[in-house]
Amino acid sequence: MLIGDSLIFPLITTKAFFFYILVDILLVCYLLHIKSTPKYPKYSTSLFFYLGLHLFWLFADLVGGINFFHSFWGNYERMVGLFNNIHLIVFLWILLSEFTDLKDFRKLLWASVCVSFFVCVYGILQKLGVVFPGILAVSDIRMQSTIGNAAFLACFNLIHLFYCVYLFRDTRKLWQKILLVSLFLLNVVVLYYTGTRGAFVALGVSVLVMICFVLWGAKSKKMKPYLSIFLVAGVLATSLLFVYKDSSFVSSSVMFSRLTSINLSNPAKNSRLLLWRMAYNAAKERPLLGYGTNNMRIPLDKNHDYRLTEHWFDSSHNIFFDELLAHGYIGLVLFCLLFVLIFWEIFKLKSKDFFVSTVLLGLFVAYVVQGFFIFDSFIISVFFVLSFGVLIAATQKNTRMCSTKTLPPYLVYVICIVLMLVLPIIYVRSITPAKDIITAYRLVEKDLEQAVKIINKVDNQILYGYDIIAPAMAETALVLFAKPEKHDQQDLQDFSDALVTIYKKAITETGDYSKFYVNLAKLYQRMHPVLGGGMMEESFVLLEQAHAYSPNRIDAYYAKAQGYYNIGETEMAVEILQESLTFGVQQHKIYLKLADIFVRKGSVTDFLDSIHVVAEIKPGDLSDQKLEEYARILVGREKWVGALEVFLMLSKQRSNDIDTYYNIALVYKKLDEKEKAQEWAQKIIDLNPYKADDMHSFILSL
Repeated sequence: MLIGDSLIFPLITTKAFFFYILVDILLVCYLLHIKSTPKYPKYSTSLFFYLGLHLFWLFADLVGGINFFHSFWGNYERMVGLFNNIHLIVFLWILLSEFTDLKDFRKLLWASVCVSFFVCVYGILQKLGVVFPGILAVSDIRMQSTIGNAAFLACFNLIHLFYCVYLFRDTRKLWQKILLVSLFLLNVVVLYYTGTRGAFVALGVSVLVMICFVLWGAKSKKMKPYLSIFLVAGVLATSLLFVYKDSSFVSSSVMFSRLTSINLSNPAKNSRLLLWRMAYNAAKERPLLGYGTNNMRIPLDKNHDYRLTEHWFDSSHNIFFDELLAHGYIGLVLFCLLFVLIFWEIFKLKSKDFFVSTVLLGLFVAYVVQGFFIFDSFIISVFFVLSFGVLIAATQKNTRMCSTKTLPPYLVYVICIVLMLVLPIIYVRSITPAKDIITAYRLVEKDLEQAVKIINKVDNQILYGYDIIAPAMAETALVLFAKPEKHDQQDLQDFSDALVTIYKKAITETGDYSKFYVNLAKLYQRMHPVLGGGMMEESFVLLEQAHAYSPNRIDAYYAKAQGYYNIGETEMAVEILQESLTFGVQQHKIYLKLADIFVRKGSVTDFLDSIHVVAEIKPGDLSDQKLEEYARILVGREKWVGALEVFLMLSKQRSNDIDTYYNIALVYKKLDEKEKAQEWAQKIIDLNPYKADDMHSFILSL
């Protein structure tokens, strides 16, 4: 439920830092406790395999990764990395050490499902547009709640559906059963409104697997006929959704319309398939140990498929391809073996507790299927560890694997002192910059000089996260340099210097990531008219580097064309845009940019050809405001033929608009086509008789 409002990416960072600090406190308490009373987790093959997998990740990131620093710390947007994994391991270790049996875990799951109530209610209030302090307004039609991302919220709901089912059996009180049923239905409703196809598919597959598991393994035969009917009904209902996908019922539903839009027959139209292909191609260059955790954006950038409408990725949106990129084929095999081991443990649990094994089977199947469509996040990884702990506790006997020897007290005290000295420094250098950059952002319009001082403080103090701080500052720069006259020239120069420094460190921190080259180049172009100083030349150098690192980046072509246009070399700008047409993608955007250039050059024929292409491919890009802008330019240059064509296009979008009709009549008058001018004047009279006198005067003037 923690969201905060004073940190960058508050929906993620607030939760993560709270979790880290809480785990650190628990670790110190745990160490002080076991110095006299040894308590170690129950023995489990899957537990020690999980710990071993993390050790391999540490080795792979250190030896095979391209940037261990980035792999260890991660960034503010995702809050995943080895530092996060260490805390997850400690959390799991303490859970299994202190929770003696499933009864203890049930208390924790009860707390979790109760929290899910508040998360769901928060999301519903957002959906209804309720505004009061603490409710973050979102424009996305898909529900996000306090999680901040519809896909992750859906995974959160999915996990809690299984928690509710798991708790239901051993709950004796009627009011608790009613509460669990209500929480189950509430999570289903919110899951639906997230509109997350992967979660819906995961739920369907997990239910299917659970039913088949029960039909195969259950000793009782009473439920089998009912489950068979339910299975057939589910398959039939899903089939009908796809058969009637064009119906108003399906098309009006966010979830069902997104679900039925899945296209596997044409990979070129499926962004996920294109992205997975990028990941597979990128993995070929480092097949054994991969690129390291949090270093996926570089290989994906280099192998970017220009057919994707979304341009920038730091993940393949698939936990298995992410593992392949991060730790190579060795890591992928070990990762898959973990789930093989998990399902084997669940299968063994069947004879001990068939109900629990069925629920856990459904939960982990849902997690795996969902993982084919999204990447792991901080929130989901915490609940994976909790669910993993439940599985380990359920599959073990009451015996523990304990040492008879206690830890030497001096060793415990040394470890605790080191932790208490080092961890505060880490958090000060992590949390303070995340807070200060938001403070600076809020001060920019009021006190730019003070904002720059805070930014320089962030630069001097920050431990990691330049790749997040730099884009945040770039957004601020766009606001500043849109109206530079509001600020002192020296303050703007100081801000520019700080921004460039931060961006260059972001490039160093993440590697040769073309996005930062392109964005910094765009900022140079935006700042050049105000500050000068060879920024345009620097911009072109950066764009050449971006092109070298990622040849398929349409964005680099756009930015280069814009740069040449800004310095008056329009022919070069046109040449670059026409070169980008050879990619065969985003044609409407390219032609729209060409139209912007041609209309300002006064090349009416080329301009009209360009906007006709846009109108044919994606007419929605030619908004009323855009057409009005073109018309003003053409009228100002007395290009009457072009102006007439634009006004006619505008009249089709604004039917019966008197002002547009009058402009058409005026242009016909300029072209000396009196009959046409009179015809449009008459249309105005027909629409509004009160304009008759004015239009008659206009007609007499022809």
